[in-house]
Amino acid sequence: MSNTGSKPKAGDGHVEVTPGFRFTVRGFPVVLTRKFPFGLLLLVAMGWLLANLGDNLRDDSSPVPNWSLRVFLAGLIFATSVYVVILCHEAAHAVVASKFGYPPQWAKLGAVSAGVKLPRDPTGWARISISAAGPLAEMLCSLILITPSITGSLIELLTAPTALAGLGMFINGAVGLIVPLGRRSDAAKIYRGIREIRRPATT
Repeated sequence: MSNTGSKPKAGDGHVEVTPGFRFTVRGFPVVLTRKFPFGLLLLVAMGWLLANLGDNLRDDSSPVPNWSLRVFLAGLIFATSVYVVILCHEAAHAVVASKFGYPPQWAKLGAVSAGVKLPRDPTGWARISISAAGPLAEMLCSLILITPSITGSLIELLTAPTALAGLGMFINGAVGLIVPLGRRSDAAKIYRGIREIRRPATT
């Protein structure tokens, strides 16, 4: 889900930014890619479907599909919750990268993914810390979303849009922390950093 640590293109120092809608947050450039609207619609539809299933679990007589405003809002809340967790993930990458002397040049938000662009590729402990910060923040933010529903019944927990988003993103963060799904994944970068630290001691 992250693009941390990717190398800038060779040239005069100019870093190409993904095409899309650009704006700044306190002077920091952010890009909403062209795929963002499709991701938003997909997540709203997914939240709407889950809200319908939740209604049916609570009440067998509930209409399916339910086109009420409440169910639509549940889908919107679900989508917003997912993007909040994604932003927490990328913000953690950015903050830790800055602490290690790799201030991000820009951030992007795509369909259901995001990334931050670093000025150069980190190594060793910096790579480990920057890469691990995202999934850990994602898991923490997800727990915050889940917590308000824990006191209710299991059905309430599994049908609350924020809790569903939090549960899914918590699993996503845990997998992203330990399972190297591709060389650009956070877990792969963590393991690469560990090898870089161990290499001097084995040579």
